[in-house]
Amino acid sequence: MQLSATKTYDGTTDLTGAVTLATGIAGESLSYTGATALSRNATDNATNCINAITLADGAGGQAGNYRLPALTHDDAPVTITPAALTVTAKDAAKTYGQTVTFGGTEFTSAGLLNGETIGSVTLASAGASAAAGVTGSPYAITASNADGGTFTAGNYAITYQDGKLTVRANSQGEAAEAAVSSPQRGMNGTGQESEGTPGASSTPSLGPGAGSGNIVAASVIAPHTTIGAVLATTTFSTPVTLSATGTTMTLSVAGTTASGPMTEVGALPIFTQNGGAPPALQGNFLVRESGSALSLTPAGAAGVTVPLPAAGAGEKSAPFTLTQENGLTLQMTASVTADGVLVVSAPDTAGVDVQQAILIGAQVARQALRVELSSLNAALFVSN
Repeated sequence: MQLSATKTYDGTTDLTGAVTLATGIAGESLSYTGATALSRNATDNATNCINAITLADGAGGQAGNYRLPALTHDDAPVTITPAALTVTAKDAAKTYGQTVTFGGTEFTSAGLLNGETIGSVTLASAGASAAAGVTGSPYAITASNADGGTFTAGNYAITYQDGKLTVRANSQGEAAEAAVSSPQRGMNGTGQESEGTPGASSTPSLGPGAGSGNIVAASVIAPHTTIGAVLATTTFSTPVTLSATGTTMTLSVAGTTASGPMTEVGALPIFTQNGGAPPALQGNFLVRESGSALSLTPAGAAGVTVPLPAAGAGEKSAPFTLTQENGLTLQMTASVTADGVLVVSAPDTAGVDVQQAILIGAQVARQALRVELSSLNAALFVSN
């Protein structure tokens, strides 16, 4: 009799339903039980064989009339074909002038079997360099060379799919250019809206412009810089630093001992709202935290369906100030609604960097309001 087996890789040596038995006698067939392969891997096809099987009676054939051949590769070969696996680069975003450095973990996979994992993937994009402009955006993020983890690449027929890297305009450059040619709106010390020409047009900060009394409509920090500030509520006053590395923005509590590595909290959809306009989705952001730091990294906008309530005071609320080293101060409020939405509000300052504002509000939420960031369903930055 002839014996062989063929199956698609499934991470096991089980050959149930995969064995072919040829008795050589017309009208007689056999069945079997307990068939296993010497190896589970498609990479071992050159030597793999059936290493256990029990014959059983079949249609017109009796097991006792037949003898198994030698269970070797020559007489009982096993062929395992690779399983389909798709590896997709995650979408990302950056501001012009920033450099994106891929860590090799910014991907998703579909098709891994038996609890197997991929350790890393080679990722590359023409948009990763600081010189990559908005004009060519979005740029393809290519994935290749899946490796590491517990999987064996030879067990899979891998298909790689591109992600997209979106390059946003540099708001710092735009704010500085606009300031020299147009008046700037803000909130004066009495809480009334005012309009005038800022005295410090290119200050990369949030706070009153020099000599104007208005809140400057510019980012908290410029790309590739780190600033120190003091974050204060009625219950605490904490020195913090804000920094950007690639697409990741980090808030660190200054003067504290690092409390272990950053751990992933989850993905947080972030929205913005200006005045009475509907909330606008900015994307999904991966949140990481330790006892002394928080970070946000863009993770695309796919699958974001979180409905947002109208911005309000929230179930828990804390007004706070952000005072920079140069004395400039911004008045803001952090609230958390009953359905888990972090609402960070500030005066109408269009140049405020959304990621930085949400980071600051998140620190207030966890330090002043005692909110676990893992309980948040979304975040909303409101300028009003």
